[in-house]
Amino acid sequence: MMHKRFITDKSPRKNVWLANPQGLGAPGYGLCLSATDMAKLGQLCLQNGTWNGQKIISSEWLKEMLSPHMIESGAFRGKSYGYLWWSVHPERNVYAAIGDSGNVIYVEPNEKVVAAVSSFFRPAVRNRIDFIENILLPVIQKQ
Repeated sequence: MMHKRFITDKSPRKNVWLANPQGLGAPGYGLCLSATDMAKLGQLCLQNGTWNGQKIISSEWLKEMLSPHMIESGAFRGKSYGYLWWSVHPERNVYAAIGDSGNVIYVEPNEKVVAAVSSFFRPAVRNRIDFIENILLPVIQKQ
C-alpha cells in the first residue's frame, strides 16, 4: 500500500526516506533527495568516502558496494549491479545509482565528474545515462 501511494502521488517531496510503521527505511524505493544532495553522495564516493577531510565511509565498504553481485540481462543492457549501484562502464570504472523513476547519481572517477539528475516519478525510465553521457558531459567537458 505504501509503495503504491508513493509511486502514484505526484506532489513534490522534501528530502525524506519513507519508512514502515516500525520506522525502518523502505528498501529499494522511497528515498527522495534533491539533485544537489544526490551529487554530494556521488562526490563522497568519488572522494573515496572522505568529506571535508573526514573519512565517513570506509574504502572497503565502497569497494564492496560497487562490486558486482548480479548481472542484469534486460532493461539495463547487461550491466553489473552492486549494492544499489550499477557498473555503467566497468572498463572506465564508471558507476551510477539509477532509480526506477529516473533519478540518477553518475560517477566517472577518471574524469573526476559527478552528475545528478532528479525527476518526478516515472516508472522504468532508462534513458538518464544516455542523457548524461550524450548531452550533459559534452557540455561539462568543454568548460
